Amino acid sequence: MAHKEMRKSRVLVAAAGLFLGLGCLWVRVAVLQTALHGHFTARARENQEHHQKILPRRGVISDRRGKVMAHDLGVSEVAVYPPQLHDPEAAARLLAPVVHEPPAKLLQRLRELKSYTWIARDLPPEVGQKIREAKLSGLVVDDETKRFYRIGEAATEVLGRTNRDNVGVDGLEYQFENLLGGRTGWVTMVPTGSSRMSLLLPGAEGRPARDGASIELTLDSDLQAIVEHHLAAAVDSLHAKRGFAVFVDPWTGEILAAACAPHLDAGLAKNWTFTDQYEPGSTFKIVVAGGILEERIAAPDELFVAATSGQAELVPGCIIHDTHAHSELSFRQAMQYSSNIVMGRLGLKLGSERLHRYATALGFGSMTGVEFPGETAGRLRPVRAWQPRSTPTIAIGHEVTVTPLQLALAYATVANGGVLM
Repeated sequence: MAHKEMRKSRVLVAAAGLFLGLGCLWVRVAVLQTALHGHFTARARENQEHHQKILPRRGVISDRRGKVMAHDLGVSEVAVYPPQLHDPEAAARLLAPVVHEPPAKLLQRLRELKSYTWIARDLPPEVGQKIREAKLSGLVVDDETKRFYRIGEAATEVLGRTNRDNVGVDGLEYQFENLLGGRTGWVTMVPTGSSRMSLLLPGAEGRPARDGASIELTLDSDLQAIVEHHLAAAVDSLHAKRGFAVFVDPWTGEILAAACAPHLDAGLAKNWTFTDQYEPGSTFKIVVAGGILEERIAAPDELFVAATSGQAELVPGCIIHDTHAHSELSFRQAMQYSSNIVMGRLGLKLGSERLHRYATALGFGSMTGVEFPGETAGRLRPVRAWQPRSTPTIAIGHEVTVTPLQLALAYATVANGGVLM
C-alpha cells in the first residue's frame, strides 16, 4: 500500500512539473507574440531583405539661352571580387586596355587583391557593357552617373561641382542641391545564396526616385567662355597672381559672366567675384563724384587746388599723394587723371554723412542678394566709427572693402541712370 502511494505521488509530481513546463512555454510564446513581436519581426526583415537605393538623375543647368552647361552622363565602374575571380589571366587581357596597363602587370595586381576592389571608374557605358558581356566571374560592372560640364573649366567657380555621390558640394551645385538633386528612391531586395547577389520580387515594397529639377542661369555661356579666355591670357602675360571679371546687364542687374583666373584644384577653388573683398582704390571715386554732381556742389569745369609737389595735407595728419603733379585741376580733369588730392578735397566738401549715404545707396556695405553661397558684404563702417582722416581717404577708395560684384553693379547703376538693380 505504501508502495502504491509513493508511485502515485511521483506521477503527480511529474504531471505537475510537465504542466508547469508547458505553462512556462506558453507564457514565453505569448511574450514573443506580443511584447517582442516587433523586435523579432524587424530582425527577420533585416536578415531576409534589404533596401537598394535608386539614384535620381540630377537636374540640368543651362544658360540664359537654354544651352546646357551641366548635366549627368551615364558611366560604368568595374570592380574585382577576388574569391570569385577564377580566370585572372582572361580578366587581365580584358581590362588591360581599359586601365592602360600591360596585361602582365595588371595580372600581378589582380592576383594580389584580397578584397572587393574598384579597378576602373568613369568608363563609357559601351565599355562597361562589353566587360559585362564577357561574363567573367569575379568582375562586377555597375552603372552610375557622373556630372559633366559642357564648357570645361569655364564657370567652374560659379557652377561648382558634385562629389562621388553626385551631391553638390560647391557653387550653384551646392546652393540648389534641394532642387537639382531630386529624391533618392529605394526598392526591397531579397538576398540569394550568393554573397553579392539579391533578388527583386514582384510587388516588392519601394519608392520611385524623383529626378531633380533643371535651372536656368542668367549667364551667357558663349560670353563666359570668351571672358575666361581673355582673362587667362591677361593674367599670364602680366604675370599676375590672379584676376577676375564680371559682366552685368545694367538694366536688369543680371550677371552675364563671372570669371576667375587661374582655376584652382577641386575643393580649393573660390568664386572671388562674389566671395572676396578688397580695397577698391580709385575705382571707388565714382561715389564721391556722383554725390558731388547730385548735390550740385561743384560743376565739371570748376577748378580745385591740387599740388605741384604731388602731395597735400587735407586734414591734420592726413597726407594724400598724387602720381600727377598739377597746381590745379578741374573736377573733370581730376576724374580724368584720377587725382587723389582733388577727389579727397571733394570728399570733404560732400561731408562724411552724405558720402556714407551715397556709398550705401550704390550697394556698398551690404550683400547684393545673389543666389550664391558665401557672398560677402564688404566693409563700410558707420560714420560714428570714422576718424577725422576717414572722409578723404574713403573718398579715394581706402578704409573700405568691396566685392567685384558690388563694384560692377555700382558702375551699372551709373550706366542705367541711377537705379541700382
